[in-house]
Amino acid sequence: MRRAVVTGDVYKRQDRDVRINEDSTYVVKVSDFGFQDVDGGSFANVIVSPPTAGSLYFDDEAVTVATTVSTADISAGRLTYRPAQDANGNNYGRFSFRVQDDQGTANGGRDTDPSANWLEFDVAPVNDAPVASIVLDTYAATEQTSLSLKGTGLSISDVDARFDAVVATLSVVEGVFNVKAGNSGVIVMGSGTSTVTMLGSVGQINALLDAASTSTLSYLNDSDKPGSSTTLSLSVNDVGNNGLG
Repeated sequence: MRRAVVTGDVYKRQDRDVRINEDSTYVVKVSDFGFQDVDGGSFANVIVSPPTAGSLYFDDEAVTVATTVSTADISAGRLTYRPAQDANGNNYGRFSFRVQDDQGTANGGRDTDPSANWLEFDVAPVNDAPVASIVLDTYAATEQTSLSLKGTGLSISDVDARFDAVVATLSVVEGVFNVKAGNSGVIVMGSGTSTVTMLGSVGQINALLDAASTSTLSYLNDSDKPGSSTTLSLSVNDVGNNGLG
């Protein structure tokens, strides 16, 4: 009597595109690999390679070489992907994979897909908070004498505002600011008062605050009996800019 030899063969799998947010961690799922086996075998493992951008982690260790991960480990949430800090974009990064069934290789069978597929990530930008910085803890001011604040460590930053306009505000409890934009390109509102608003790009506003333009920025308390101290504040609003423009 002649017997037919049945071998294990993996035939079907598929590429997949996943959309995640900037600075988030994606927990890879078994369903992301689109496993199918014409022999009825079960999905046992996947062989993953390092990603083209971002980082792939297995058990919190970065995948730097081709690594075999069981479906049990994937189901347990032990395979994760994270884009680089503040990075985003469509088709941002991807990693290749090959699926493996549980049928083994007896009698010339194949348990591992010979062709690789891709799991690709589109990373949506999110709005990162802007930062205002004041380097000095105190300023030494004299009553009725103008104190220049240019180049004294006032600055703002925003990783995703790019060249879009933001709003920076200087305020003081007692006294006034005198501000001229010079060639900085900043729109200045409220000069001569205790609250000055500056509209411009991060680079333009920093140029006004520092020595990179012909702007002027000074503080004056014109009182005959000023308080022993007052509080200066710098804040910034990115107007919702999130790196899309």
